Amino acid sequence: SEMKQILKGQHYRWFANYLVVKRASIEPNYHQLYLQFLDQLDSQLLMKHVLHETFANVNVLLNSNKTVQSASERTLLKNLGSWLGGMTLARNKPIKHKNIAFKDLLVEGYDSNRLIVAIPFVCKVLEQASKSKVFKPPNPWLMAILRLLVELYQFAGLKLNLTFEIEVLCKSLSIELQDIEPTNILKDKKPLKDSANQQTDRLAQDMERMNINTPTFVSPGAKIASQTSHIQPALGTLADEGYVNLTQSIAQHVVINSNLSIIASQIPLRKIVQLAIERAICETVTSIIDRAVMIAGISTRELIVKDFSMEPNEEKMRSAAHSMVQTLAGSLALVTCKDSLRQHMMAHLRSLLQQYNYSEAISEQAIVVIVTENLELASSIVKKIAREKAVPEIDEALASSFSNRKKHRERTGQPFYDMAVYSAVSRYVSNLPEPLRTKPNGLTEQQLQIYQDFGRIGNLARPSLQPYDDRPPRTAIHRQELAMGHLYGANELSFEPAHPQVAAMSAHQSLEKFAQYIAELENLIAKNPQASLASLQQNHEIRLIVNQILLLASTSYNRDETALAFSQKVVQLLYKNESNLSREIYVVLLERLCEISIKVSGEVTAWLIYADDDRKFIVPVVVALIKARLINTNEQDLQLARLIEAGRTTVIDFTAKLIRECTLKEPQIATRADFPNSLDALDRLARRGKAPESVIKLLDDLRRPARAPPIKEVENLGGLREQLSYYFTEWVRLYQHPASNEKVFSSFIMQVQQQGILKGDEVSSMFFRICTEMSVDNCLKQKITNQSSTVTVYQAIDAFSKLIVLLVKYHSDPEGMNDNLAKSAYFNKIVSLIVLVLAQAHEQRRQQFNQKPFFRLFSSLLSDLNAYEQQLQPIYFQLLTILSSTFTTLQPSFFPGFTFAWLSLISHRLFMPKLLLASENQKGWSAFHRLLISLFRFLIPFLRNVEMFRETTRLLYKGTLRVLL
Repeated sequence: SEMKQILKGQHYRWFANYLVVKRASIEPNYHQLYLQFLDQLDSQLLMKHVLHETFANVNVLLNSNKTVQSASERTLLKNLGSWLGGMTLARNKPIKHKNIAFKDLLVEGYDSNRLIVAIPFVCKVLEQASKSKVFKPPNPWLMAILRLLVELYQFAGLKLNLTFEIEVLCKSLSIELQDIEPTNILKDKKPLKDSANQQTDRLAQDMERMNINTPTFVSPGAKIASQTSHIQPALGTLADEGYVNLTQSIAQHVVINSNLSIIASQIPLRKIVQLAIERAICETVTSIIDRAVMIAGISTRELIVKDFSMEPNEEKMRSAAHSMVQTLAGSLALVTCKDSLRQHMMAHLRSLLQQYNYSEAISEQAIVVIVTENLELASSIVKKIAREKAVPEIDEALASSFSNRKKHRERTGQPFYDMAVYSAVSRYVSNLPEPLRTKPNGLTEQQLQIYQDFGRIGNLARPSLQPYDDRPPRTAIHRQELAMGHLYGANELSFEPAHPQVAAMSAHQSLEKFAQYIAELENLIAKNPQASLASLQQNHEIRLIVNQILLLASTSYNRDETALAFSQKVVQLLYKNESNLSREIYVVLLERLCEISIKVSGEVTAWLIYADDDRKFIVPVVVALIKARLINTNEQDLQLARLIEAGRTTVIDFTAKLIRECTLKEPQIATRADFPNSLDALDRLARRGKAPESVIKLLDDLRRPARAPPIKEVENLGGLREQLSYYFTEWVRLYQHPASNEKVFSSFIMQVQQQGILKGDEVSSMFFRICTEMSVDNCLKQKITNQSSTVTVYQAIDAFSKLIVLLVKYHSDPEGMNDNLAKSAYFNKIVSLIVLVLAQAHEQRRQQFNQKPFFRLFSSLLSDLNAYEQQLQPIYFQLLTILSSTFTTLQPSFFPGFTFAWLSLISHRLFMPKLLLASENQKGWSAFHRLLISLFRFLIPFLRNVEMFRETTRLLYKGTLRVLL
């Protein structure tokens, strides 16, 4: 009685789910207790919810692949079987065929090797019939299932545990296993399998009539794992004419590309494609459609019941429900089926072509074209099935609601209220705006129009022109350039489609056009083999054709698949052509295709690095790909090291030549730190005496001092700036490398000192200024593209900060007088140059000044100084004082665009507390006092004038209070 008072109607669904999932499925010993508890509650609605949850969870477990593999999952299913039988059969209530068809379940389990799931479940359900007065033997329904179980027992070769389940069932029903006559379903199923292969038989007959080389057909049931027999029950709701008309409909609408007409005239390609589509639909339809219909049914039922709680006309309610559930189910099935259909269609098409010895007649590219052009046909069938199947499901779910309205209208004629629903939502109704509020006598025309419009959503767009596409919008993949720049110049091949509104082309049309463009491109390259891409004019035919290819890939019907097909051909051409111009063009073309499709980017990386093909080990091509950042040197290094360890002779020689080309030739495109694993593998090979001459010479050359010319030999300012930029680029790469450590960093700094970069004031000042400008510019460029993570965006700035701290750490007084004083002065010089760059940027950009890069630089300096506090202990307070003076120089009165970053820096956890607590006599207090005074002077005009007190000023004021408090 207490539970009756607490448990209300709105809680029934939750309680039913809890009882089934958390109790009944794991506590079989308490099933009887839970059933008695439900009897005491005496609620038919609650019982319906519990039964619904039971069926739903049973359905999930029966269709889960995990249930086949997991004994615990099968135990849950058996427990739910006992629970279901106890709620139904034991109480003389039937289990409807539409909920669970036990014989079909067993036959399907036999066909799909899932009897380990089906038999224990069925046996546990039927065991509860022993408590029934209606479903005891010789009940025809029960005996039909038992006869099938006996046939499985005798002829299916079951494992011992499954035969034991059937024996226990017979014992609980007090019937002898030998007394039950088995069915002939499994025996009759073999010829049924043969008849299910009528498509294959007709295919063989067609081949014979066409008098072509026909492969010898082994038993169709054994030769082809056909699933056509399963298509009829799965697709039976598609059309009134049944499965035969469905097959004819598919055959009529199969699309064969005109370029394949010659092949189609020689082999029964249309029938092969038809059979591949049927099999793909069969494998896809059950799980996807059931899930789509279930989700759409639940969503529709909840919304319809709520919105139509005062609607007396059940026909309006039924029409709206049908419209909504069909649209939801069809759209959801369409969205979720395409990838699965594409994969299954391609797999079955390959399998059938191989089975009939036609795999050589049709290329892989032709298979892609066929699948792409017929994907919409298969998808539309799945969508139609989902729409048809959803209608009876929602009718059943809302049957009681329809009946209540009809009875109420016939008996009373008064306004209708669904009190079970209205009482649950009434407290919210008053808060709803007028257009959304439910009213007596049902929905208004405007409200009903929403459901009518919703039903037309699926018909607004033609699927053939606007296919579902889940890829992200095309974005440019930003590549870190720093000082190296783009391989062929930033504006060498800008891709701006001339016709952005061009209609999407089909796959075969795109491939035809692409083949034409490539042929033209090859002819033009052959006429200018010695030219370079940079020497070609902007309106040159080669540039125009490259842009047309990119436009073609971007506007294709299926952009990912088209770009992937294009890139495959481009990679082949890249390794076949030897001219410099062709190499440049194909590298740029491949780079742009990767930008068009992220999927292509991943595939291209796999081809270029991991494909096991000796033909790809061509040094000039790989160098060009590394320059364009299409090959990651870290991944390439690991792969080459593995192949060297495996003893691949061609790879050993290729690796030696590649490292020499990248690190020892001018201009350098990589450092030896980019190939640590390959160099280690080559070094081990040399120590074992198995290295060829090229490897030994490479290792000797790498051990010699760097060949870069000293700074003093650089005559012009442009050359000096370029060389300084190169050294900073090398430092950033070294900083990013995962194998770098303190020893590697110190070695680089020693090399820089040997080159004379840090000796003269003029050269060193230019170096630090270039470092600041490059790191800030690189950060701003990456911010604009919005493609990189925070760590990637600020890598150059963090590398510069690390370089500053290490230079200060290793700096010494040239005269040997006072190293600590020299380090402080050196740090002050570097920070002053950073302030100079900041001031110039603040003055030039004004309102567009971005304070984030400089804030990151100073905060990274504080962090790196803190990391080396022990090594810099004698001068740590002096370094903080220098930063304090720098922040005083950058105060908001002078640099208002840097105000918020400045406030964050002076209150930084690694600056303010350490400055104030740096010494016992409070030396840092006066420095921080000056910073606060600078802040107050900036705030005074805003605090005095209320009109100037805007949102930004309010935020600054709040920040000041936080610093003070």
